[in-house]
Amino acid sequence: MQIEKVAGESVVKCPIVADWDNQGRLVVAESAGVTMPIVKHNQTKPHRLIRLVDSNGDGEFDKRIVAAEQLVFPEGVLFLGNDLLVSAPPLIWRLTDDGGDGVFTLVLSDTMSVRRSRGLERVGGGMRCGK
Repeated sequence: MQIEKVAGESVVKCPIVADWDNQGRLVVAESAGVTMPIVKHNQTKPHRLIRLVDSNGDGEFDKRIVAAEQLVFPEGVLFLGNDLLVSAPPLIWRLTDDGGDGVFTLVLSDTMSVRRSRGLERVGGGMRCGK
């Protein structure tokens, strides 16, 4: 295994989790990097999703698109086709990029009530496809 840096602080500040989309772009759940009382945090929803793009093909991401805003504690992201599942217990969101501009819209929000449903498992703050 080889680990390489593909993005620096110029494009992502406080990464939480990430997954690759079907075009090779990296979508990162980014923390706002702030601490505040939980009630205020849940009201302001300070976190976001960032889509990173390698615009010049050199293997390092150099452009960021704010793909979704006003998130509370995103702990896991997983692409299923063109849709992105975001876990923020007890919620799970299904987002889609219908416009192809890199910005997501909310399709569905639901409460996680079981550990395993339809082949998707919540695993240590992240998600993966189950068997």
